[in-house]
Order: sequence, then C-alpha cells, then structure tokens
Amino acid sequence: MEGKGKGLLTKLNPATLLCLILAQVALVLSLDHPLLLLAFLAATAAFLVINGGLQSLLGYGRMAAFMMVMIVIINSLVNRSGSTVLWRAPRWPIIEGFRVTLEAVAFGGVMALRIAAVILLFALFNLLVGPDRLMVLLSRIMPKSGLTLALTVRLIPSFKGEMEEIIRVQQLRGVNLEQGGLIEKIRIRLPLLKVLVLSSLENSLDAAEALRARGYGQGRRSSYNPDSFGALDMIASFYLLVLIIATFVFGSIVRMSYFPRMSNIGLKGQQLYLFTWMLILIILPVLLDWGWKRWRYAK
Repeated sequence: MEGKGKGLLTKLNPATLLCLILAQVALVLSLDHPLLLLAFLAATAAFLVINGGLQSLLGYGRMAAFMMVMIVIINSLVNRSGSTVLWRAPRWPIIEGFRVTLEAVAFGGVMALRIAAVILLFALFNLLVGPDRLMVLLSRIMPKSGLTLALTVRLIPSFKGEMEEIIRVQQLRGVNLEQGGLIEKIRIRLPLLKVLVLSSLENSLDAAEALRARGYGQGRRSSYNPDSFGALDMIASFYLLVLIIATFVFGSIVRMSYFPRMSNIGLKGQQLYLFTWMLILIILPVLLDWGWKRWRYAK
C-alpha cells in the first residue's frame, strides 16, 4: 500500500520524511509552551487536510481528543502540586485533603497537546509514506525487520477494510446488525469475527505464497529503489536544521514553569519576536504545500 498523500511532501525521499517526522516528534516533546505546541498541532492537522487525509485526521483526531481529556483529568486528580487551588475536597473520609490546582490542570493540558501532536505526526507519516515505501526504506538495512514492520503497520487498516466489507455483505443479505441491546448486538456480530479471522488467514497464505514465488529469503536479494535524494530533500534537510536550532533558542529564552506557581503564558519583547519567527517557520511549509497543490506551474 503506497502512501496516499497528494501534496508536495510526497515528493520527498522516505528517509527525509522519516527524519522530519522523528525530529519534529523530539521537538514537540521538548517544548513546554502551550502556544507553540498548539501551532505545531494546527500545522500538522493542516498538512493532513492538504494531503487528502481528512478522514485520517477525523479518525486519529477522535483518538487524540479522548486521550487528551483522559490525560488532563488523570493528571488533575493525581498531581497535587501547585499553589493555585481550584477545588478542595470536603473533609470526608478517604478524600479529605484532596485538591485540584490550576498548575496541575495546565501541566496536564501541555502533556495532552504533546501526545496529540505526536499522534497526528505519525498519522501524517503513515499517509505520506505508506507501508510499502517504508519497507523499501528499511529493506536494504534490515530486510526481515522491514517486512515485519510493513505487515504490522498495514494490519489494522486491512482488518478495518475487511470488516467493513463483511458488514456490507451482511446488510445486503438483509441482516440487521443494530437490533436489540448490547448483548444482542454482540451475539449478532460475533460470527463476523469468524469470517474476519478466516479471511485474514487466507490473505496471510496469499502473502506467503507471493513471497515464496518471488524468492524472498533465498540467497542475496536485489532491490529497486525509485526514491532518490534530490534538491527538494536538501531544502527539507536545511529547513529541519533551522527549525531545530530555532526551537532550542526559543526554549532556552522562553521557559514555562508550572510548579509551584505557573508562570505567565504571555509573551513580550524578545520572547514575542522569537515566537513570531517560530510561527513563521512552522506555517511556511504548510503554505508551500498548499501553494504547490494550487499552482499548476509548480508541479
């Protein structure tokens, strides 16, 4: 399964894309300012939409939103650090002394933004590269590990597609899968899992036969790599270097502290100047990707 992206980023070498994604994951995990994390999150979501990944954004976005809410709630309930008390439990047994602080809620929100940005970054990588291009990237170094990783990445989407096809077939046969309560729905859908398992086993046998027919694992293997390292990859590498330097400079000057009292989120003077340049660096690739897709002379 090739990457399904439709923007400028699909022209990059998979190795360049992998380095870009991993570096941005590291940068997101190193940042602690919520405004910059929001900028990274918005830029990644825009990349997904521009590259035709609206469905991926909605799917991964729901998962990210659920995890964000859970992280904020759990951190607010568990972390009792901070001096700005928002709510204090009454003097009842067990919960006496329990409190929720502004600092704990804010720190949980920052962690939630980091997790959401990382999830969307890997969703973008999966959209742009796809399992097949990833396997080509890893095949020369780790052929067996590359094959295992490629099959693992495409496992869940394959299951999802097959299950949707099975459900459509059952609906065409007049089977109502939504009738009754929860137990009744489970009873009706349980036979579908048997069909899914059988279909997956057949697909596994087909994949094994295809590998054997092509001589996989027998002697020294050849490889065909249509992805080359070109001028666009050099520009992307230079941009990545500038982004890393700018992020470390910004992080060394603009520091957010959450405990014992949260520092001011506002920016002024040199901090605002650096934040503006960081915002430009984050938004610029999105604008270029959008412009390349709209301007036919650039293709």
